[in-house]
Amino acid sequence: MVLVLVLGAARTLRAQLRYHRERWPARAAVGGDMSEPWLSADYVAVHLGVTQDAVYTWIPEKRMPAHEIGRLWKFQVSEVDEWVRTGGAAANATDGAGD
Repeated sequence: MVLVLVLGAARTLRAQLRYHRERWPARAAVGGDMSEPWLSADYVAVHLGVTQDAVYTWIPEKRMPAHEIGRLWKFQVSEVDEWVRTGGAAANATDGAGD
């Protein structure tokens, strides 16, 4: 029963993330009138195919782009995608110590 609920929640998050991608296709980057939505860590985890714990670990350890709003961390998919493309999520990426 719990597994079914977890799988159902992941499918729902994927559907909502797909909706956001279709509705706000990086309009902020091209000067559009609608800004990109702020997403939670669970949305970003589904987007990247990792656990929510990994997302929270990567914020300080790998400098994952995130914005703290009160007690919550919010993300913009365009920033996260750029971070991944530039190697921020690579297994050997460090926090810059020793540079």
